Amino acid sequence: MISRSHRPSFLRRTLAVAAALIVLALTILAVSPALHARLHAATPDHAGEQGCVVSLFAQGIEPLLAAAVLIAAPVIHALVAPRPVREIFLVAPRFLRLPERGPPGS
Repeated sequence: MISRSHRPSFLRRTLAVAAALIVLALTILAVSPALHARLHAATPDHAGEQGCVVSLFAQGIEPLLAAAVLIAAPVIHALVAPRPVREIFLVAPRFLRLPERGPPGS
């Protein structure tokens, strides 16, 4: 009997873990000024505070970006969502002959 797993694919799980780690790192850098300054010291050619990803993340969601995400979400879902399965998997009964009656009454 063939059974299909309802677990997401390896690629989806990997992307989900990577996205979660990026959000965690941005959150830690946004609340820790010392780590944020250390990050800028490690990359001297940064675009300033206006283009800093950590500063943008700490400021929150921009309305224009939120609108773009809401418009693009159904398109992305249509491209990424799995197609419905059209196969029917039947399970063999436990008995060769199904029980016809219950236990005897008293």
